[in-house]
Amino acid sequence: MKVYTRRGDRGTSRLADGSCFNKDDCRFRVLGAIDELNSWLGLIRALTEDKKLGKIIQARQTDLFEVGMELADAKGHENFSIKKTRKLEKEINFWQKELPRLKRFIYPGGDQGAAFFHLCRTVCRRVEQELISLKQEEEINGKILIYFNRLSDWLFILARKVNQEKGIKEEEWRRK
Repeated sequence: MKVYTRRGDRGTSRLADGSCFNKDDCRFRVLGAIDELNSWLGLIRALTEDKKLGKIIQARQTDLFEVGMELADAKGHENFSIKKTRKLEKEINFWQKELPRLKRFIYPGGDQGAAFFHLCRTVCRRVEQELISLKQEEEINGKILIYFNRLSDWLFILARKVNQEKGIKEEEWRRK
């Protein structure tokens, strides 16, 4: 398989099902944001020495590839399962039990890994916004939108968990 095809030189690209769209099409914005999120998660995975965390992150990266494949099929075949969201919810609930209750907003940051998870959370929110825009143009699997809403919560909790494990106190934002 060649890396370049020259098909995109005029500003169009093909989806997995062969259909052709402009590169600024909403579907490609969603796919690009998902790719960006996947790349940031890959950076975290590359930097972490925690093998268990690396496997957990890779599982989420696999989810992102599966979503991408479904969205790259303009014919609308729905394969993405709500089971993936339920998995996120179980992990959130498990980790959240160990975290102090939040009373205020916290500054994104702390440990480098936690800061990267916060960054991923913001990219995930953009994916969600792009998905909503796509949904206004055409029918998409609603389970995907639910997944990304939960994934941003998962990333937030994971950032907090990393800071806690590193012994870094979260900085609360206070209105002046």
